[in-house]
Amino acid sequence: IWRSLSGELMGFYRTMYFRVALGAYGMYTGWAPQPVPECAWSS
Repeated sequence: IWRSLSGELMGFYRTMYFRVALGAYGMYTGWAPQPVPECAWSS
């Protein structure tokens, strides 16, 4: 149970980190339409 739970948690954090990184890069280059937090927390 704990192993699958930690696996889902790691997957969630990895996805969230990817969205934050992509949003930050988009803002830096100027092609992202929305801010980083909104991009990170909206599913």
